[in-house]
Amino acid sequence: MIDRRSLAVMGLTGGALLATGTQAATVPGRDAILAETAEARRRFAEILFTGDHAALPALFTADTLVLPAGRPLVRGRDAAIAFWMAATSNPARRLRSLFDLVDQIIEGPLVIETGLATVWAVEEGRERIIDHGKYVLVWKWDEGRWKRHRDIFNSDGPKA
Repeated sequence: MIDRRSLAVMGLTGGALLATGTQAATVPGRDAILAETAEARRRFAEILFTGDHAALPALFTADTLVLPAGRPLVRGRDAAIAFWMAATSNPARRLRSLFDLVDQIIEGPLVIETGLATVWAVEEGRERIIDHGKYVLVWKWDEGRWKRHRDIFNSDGPKA
């Protein structure tokens, strides 16, 4: 039985999906969603820094889209993995990222997140800020976890 409070938390989209019996029925509550997406953001930043590319496949939906600023659309899990591997493969230059959540909208099996990002280059033990920017990320509840489904980001800095 679904109570009114649960429907309010999941939004009308989630309630409609629950009524049709789709995978939204297993979407966790709001507090769990906030905690899980925060952990997923932290884990993504860790992967970017350590270059733990083996962990990348579990982060993306099969039909993920990445829309990087000034670059072509990246379509699908394999292409997203290749994109992030290329961005983080230099062991002499690691990227440390901080993602600051600004807003999150929860709609059933989707979470739309807006945030700010700061990226540091770590080279020879020294760090320097290389970018400030913003992002919109759509998380999708997929295979029992929140995965990156749509990812768009751009810099606050001038065009290079």
